[in-house]
Amino acid sequence: MTPFRATEAGAMRRLVAGTAAGLLATGIMSGVFLAAQRLSLLGRLPPRMIVERLAPGVDEATAKPLATIAHFAYGASAGAVFGLLARRAKGGGVRGVAWGCALWAAGYEGWLPAMRILPMAHDDDRRRAGSILTAHLVYGLVLGSSYRRALVRVQRVRIPRRGIPGRS
Repeated sequence: MTPFRATEAGAMRRLVAGTAAGLLATGIMSGVFLAAQRLSLLGRLPPRMIVERLAPGVDEATAKPLATIAHFAYGASAGAVFGLLARRAKGGGVRGVAWGCALWAAGYEGWLPAMRILPMAHDDDRRRAGSILTAHLVYGLVLGSSYRRALVRVQRVRIPRRGIPGRS
């Protein structure tokens, strides 16, 4: 059995802390989306539009929870990647905002227009584009700020040094 290295333990802790911070950030971001929608700045929510495009014909009762699950899965995954990339917790808020901007740019200037789900952000309605960017900035700020706290908590968890069962 291969010993579980300290570097693997550190990566696992960063992954878990990033995932937890990503879930929290996605929850807060969802609140920004809902507020923008209530203020008529945003029509249908982007996660819903993605589900409608990728799973056409899904009934109304399934589409809403599926969009919510997909949004939180995406946000948690993006948080996990953030955790793996952010070797240190210092400057978390600033790094998080930069990460939120990167996610926004990749999605709203990249894969979402390429899949014809939304127009490119610079060609979109300014109110919708601004609301979506604001939500991503909030996601990044919450992600970066909460990642540090999550990492401190996760670092308190002891990982056995002798190895993980089933690893060779």
